[in-house]
Amino acid sequence: MKNKILSLINNFKFVFHLTYAIERKLFILNFLFFILLAILPVASLLMLKKVVDSIIEFRSIQDTQVLMYVGVFIIIQILNAFVQQWSVYFLQKQQYLLSEHISLKVLTKAAEIDYAYYEDPSFYDTLHLTQNKSSYLPPQIIITFQTLLQQTFLFVALAVFLFSIHL
Repeated sequence: MKNKILSLINNFKFVFHLTYAIERKLFILNFLFFILLAILPVASLLMLKKVVDSIIEFRSIQDTQVLMYVGVFIIIQILNAFVQQWSVYFLQKQQYLLSEHISLKVLTKAAEIDYAYYEDPSFYDTLHLTQNKSSYLPPQIIITFQTLLQQTFLFVALAVFLFSIHL
């Protein structure tokens, strides 16, 4: 079990460094989008709490403060939808670049190998499997890694939100 966890951590480090090295700006942009996607739901909850508190305080839905909080809530929802769409676009772009980079490395290494290795069926099967996995496995690792980061940020943000309510 400990070896699997260490292997997972090493894989995440490798993918982290590889995706950062391929396209730094895109990596940072995706990272910022995932932080925003973790914070915006908490901001939405905060606005809903403010709306409910204002309705209870003023006993009216027509109060300007209630309408202002509802307006901010709507803006946060629109911003959340916008960030989600752009995040998907940039994540797909990053996945494509990573897949292309790894596929190119596999092809380069395959071209450098002596032709005698290609006569061995087990080597050829391994090479073929590597070429197939290089197109979908790295993007899958990126999605897993970024989802893990996003959920961690969301958990921390929700914990801070819940603690702030009870103080």
